Amino acid sequence: MDDEIKTEEQLDIFRIDPEFEKNEKMWTAIKKEILGESDSDSDDDGSSSGSDSSSDDEEEDDAAAHAAAAQSSAPIQDMTEQDLS
Repeated sequence: MDDEIKTEEQLDIFRIDPEFEKNEKMWTAIKKEILGESDSDSDDDGSSSGSDSSSDDEEEDDAAAHAAAAQSSAPIQDMTEQDLS
């Protein structure tokens, strides 16, 4: 416990990524590869922006499905016994 902590001071500063769009497309492609999603709507290497609108529709559908599931499920009961005094 007496060890000296090595901090990395510059990591707590936000910096704008000038290549944000490019990096987002790269990470989306990696995510699709890992999850095994189809490549038909892939964002790799200059695909049209039309595929972005279909992914937005999918996100809206997912959000609606999650909201419906949350409403139909039973209320959450806290069984952690945190409030025992």
